[in-house]
Amino acid sequence: MRTPPGGANLLASAIDRAAQNGELSSAIGTIAGDDTVLVVAKQANGGPALAKVLKEFGVSARNSKNTKAIKNKDRKRN
Repeated sequence: MRTPPGGANLLASAIDRAAQNGELSSAIGTIAGDDTVLVVAKQANGGPALAKVLKEFGVSARNSKNTKAIKNKDRKRN
């Protein structure tokens, strides 16, 4: 998943907490960079179900596209 620069650790931490307390039982954990989060599913074939749950939490591919648009706007201003 994509985030604004510097936002990946915050998102990954929230997902990890949700996985640990059972709110997101289909995830085993995350790896975060500066603006990208990798979410690992517990089951080898659990990716699609995990993606669906994350979309229900408000994390979607559309948000990634919006993030790219915001970055491009910021670059044009500078």
